[in-house]
Amino acid sequence: MKNSIKYILQKILGFQNYLKVFSVFKIMTIKGDHKENDFFHFLSLLPDDGLVIDAGANIGIMTYHLSKKMKSGQVLSIEPMPDNLKTLRSIKKWFSLDNVTIAPIAIGSETGEVEMLLPLTNGKVKEQGLSHIASIKEEPGIKFKVPLKKMDNLPQLKSAKVVGIKIDVENYEYNALLGAKTLLQKDKPIIYCELWENENRYNCFELVKSLGYAIKVFDGEKLIPFEAKLHKQQNFFFV
Repeated sequence: MKNSIKYILQKILGFQNYLKVFSVFKIMTIKGDHKENDFFHFLSLLPDDGLVIDAGANIGIMTYHLSKKMKSGQVLSIEPMPDNLKTLRSIKKWFSLDNVTIAPIAIGSETGEVEMLLPLTNGKVKEQGLSHIASIKEEPGIKFKVPLKKMDNLPQLKSAKVVGIKIDVENYEYNALLGAKTLLQKDKPIIYCELWENENRYNCFELVKSLGYAIKVFDGEKLIPFEAKLHKQQNFFFV
């Protein structure tokens, strides 16, 4: 959506109402978006039971589809940003997603508190989908302090069999997966994640390979081994 249109909608509807409307619209139309074919292939690989983690649940779009897939299972949706959380909770209630539990936290390799940033484009358009851990350099946006926890320490996962993890935490994936090392060794869930081409990506690769995972991409029909010289995708499957 163009920033000018997004800004107008945010002003007319109010930011919270805008998020709710946008979430419902995307939930209803996302299957027609070929850019999300990778996600729906991830869904097809999941069993109907067990527990799947939506790490970086944002405004509930993927949580909805994960909930519908996990008919006999559970979804743990992890999201730290206050406005996103309100929308996520509304989506859970509106669609009666009774198998969804929401964790209002950020995830990383430590326990404590972390500062997060809601970016502003042109100083006025709120980009909720790009919220991330605040960096040292100054960026235009609104900052929030949120709880930071390791997935390995989450009580919701102590007695659960984790069968899948969808993770999109805006360049913080390595820290998040490092904090789930015991979980990954124990349950060996399928992992689906978006990784930019930078140090975070290659740190993730090294971590999951050390845990016995293979790195795959979706070619439109099946998963195939990732080859850096051939594949320019940002979506990866660790299996």
